[in-house]
Amino acid sequence: MIPKLMRLPEVLAATRDGVTRHYDDIQNGVMVPPLKRDRSSYWIENEIGAVVAARIAGKSDDEIRALVKRLVAARSQILPEFLASRGMPMQPVAAGGP
Repeated sequence: MIPKLMRLPEVLAATRDGVTRHYDDIQNGVMVPPLKRDRSSYWIENEIGAVVAARIAGKSDDEIRALVKRLVAARSQILPEFLASRGMPMQPVAAGGP
């Protein structure tokens, strides 16, 4: 499966959050961090959808943090081949990191 990458305006539209809240949520581990390429940030669409679905389902912050950790860990299985096939050396940003 090829993941669809989203830019910040698309993510904010999907989450209905503002920029400050979005980045606060990343720092607090309740939102998936972006993939970085040079100065650009990208989010994986299905990860954003999973977090939004968890919020709608009324999951607690701790449950969402656990979900975010699982989603970020799963990147190591899907991203290397995808990125290599496009010559895109991206570095994931750790949850709660800069």
